[in-house]
Amino acid sequence: MSDAKRVLVIGASGMVGRGIVRMAVARGWTVAAAARGRDGLDQCAADAGGPIETVLGDLASDAGARRLFDQASGLLGSIDAVVVSVSLPMINRPLLETPAADVLAQIDGNVLGSLRALQAMLPQLAPGSVFLGIGGGMADFIVPGYGPVAMSQAAMRNMFRMVARENRGHPVHLRELLVASMVNGHSNRDSAAPEWLTDDEIGRHVCAILAEPEKFTGPVLTLRTREEIGVAGAA
Repeated sequence: MSDAKRVLVIGASGMVGRGIVRMAVARGWTVAAAARGRDGLDQCAADAGGPIETVLGDLASDAGARRLFDQASGLLGSIDAVVVSVSLPMINRPLLETPAADVLAQIDGNVLGSLRALQAMLPQLAPGSVFLGIGGGMADFIVPGYGPVAMSQAAMRNMFRMVARENRGHPVHLRELLVASMVNGHSNRDSAAPEWLTDDEIGRHVCAILAEPEKFTGPVLTLRTREEIGVAGAA
């Protein structure tokens, strides 16, 4: 692929998504930002640092995932990379006190949304393109009170491993970036600790992966500290 990439960022209005959009724009790439709400998309566009395309849509259904990809393809002409950075608000409650329906909602929003995107979009991406999902560090460590989040993040990791194993030799680069850090983003700047990774730092690492995916061998990559940003093989 040429360095002038066309990138679809799904979940662009979230804390991590905004940083990915900004850093992709800073590299001169063409970006389509997708999110569920118009207000969030407008805010994302306002702080993107340059012009972007916006797509109102979600991954709540198979048809919605296909429609989102088709709309973005129409705006960009074609797509070199898809980044899925979606998450539901975290439930903070002991697992034995959490209704099963709430756990299922976390899994549906976080895991099944990404699966719908994989099923709808992976077959349509050109050889050499990248499909990158963003996961979280609670796939590997336990924080009491956040059972549904940890369960969904662990499932995400194994989902990417499974798809990669079942599709060995596939011409699209499939990766998950597991962010094993608290995130300093637009909604918590005032309370973030100095060691937390910022949204822009995560965005820079994501762009490094999209630019040279063959150097970031996966399928699962982990970003823990800012010293690892942009460094292939750090995980």
